[in-house]
Amino acid sequence: MKVVHVINSMIVGGAEKLLHDVIIEFNRKGIEQHLVTLYGKGELFDKISGMVTHIDLSVTRWNFYFKAQLLKRYLKKIKPDIVHAHLFESMIVSRLACKRNFKLAFTYHGSLYTKASADFSKKWLAADKFTYNDRYKTIFVSNAIKDEICCSVQIKNNFKVIPNFADNCFKNIYSQKNSDELKIVSIGNLRAPKNHEFSVKALAELNNAKICFDIYGNGNKEQEINSIAKETNTKINIKKQQAITPELLNEYNLYLMPSTQEGMSVALIEALKTGMPCVLSDIPSFKETAGDAAKYFSLSSTAELKKIIGSILADKKTLDEMSKQSVRVAERYSIDNHVNQLLSFYQS
Repeated sequence: MKVVHVINSMIVGGAEKLLHDVIIEFNRKGIEQHLVTLYGKGELFDKISGMVTHIDLSVTRWNFYFKAQLLKRYLKKIKPDIVHAHLFESMIVSRLACKRNFKLAFTYHGSLYTKASADFSKKWLAADKFTYNDRYKTIFVSNAIKDEICCSVQIKNNFKVIPNFADNCFKNIYSQKNSDELKIVSIGNLRAPKNHEFSVKALAELNNAKICFDIYGNGNKEQEINSIAKETNTKINIKKQQAITPELLNEYNLYLMPSTQEGMSVALIEALKTGMPCVLSDIPSFKETAGDAAKYFSLSSTAELKKIIGSILADKKTLDEMSKQSVRVAERYSIDNHVNQLLSFYQS
């Protein structure tokens, strides 16, 4: 089989990490792979550079259609069995390039068309509807994303929900810490949908010196988060460009995410597989991913999050049972299951 992956770039992000791991698994299976990027290589490229034939289209807003025709010529030359696009711009370029000439699949990794979506754009929705064809194979990472996109774009057939996964290195190594301190970790870009400032405000209101809160991520909200922490005298640490491993997660007691929207969070799946107790905002995607293994709080006010953290501080033994539930739920998310479903859908 010959597969062409199309993605904006291989920067560090959920969709990019998912594709990175799929490329490695496809390579083990002897699948010939080509990688087409729109905006350069990105940090994750080096690890898979020897597994793919790579071209970069160097797309700008002015040459979008021209670059789609360049991709079309490339596809005619190599004759792939399937083209698989990830993320919005790559999807549109691939649709313009493929039309009726090549089998095309694309994955919706997150929310796009609710007004709460960070990337919401009427122009994007119009472009999606205009270029969509029911011959294309559509993949959703969660039922929550499927329901939103199918309703918005009017996708009625030839689609499948294929859940995300975490790398096999993430295994249950969680252990309780012999310390009075409650070490909390959040992992996610410092952007509006991750909503880290909500956690900072809630922890500030608890005003408990035993809480240590670390956030791993980069983004344009860093200054705002630090300002809130300074104003409220809350102890937080923002840590950048650090590899997330089971060993790193195991340094903490608790995984906390207050996101306003998610597709299917790879970082959450990694935490579940490590055995991390999880406290999450009550958005549909998180509930679909973690099920009854997590404790959930409303984003309408900080009251519920404060109550959950307060109860854990009062009785840290509850973390052991939460960890067991995380491991149980995490069994759903394996790379083998994802790849097998993907290859089967390609060939259907």
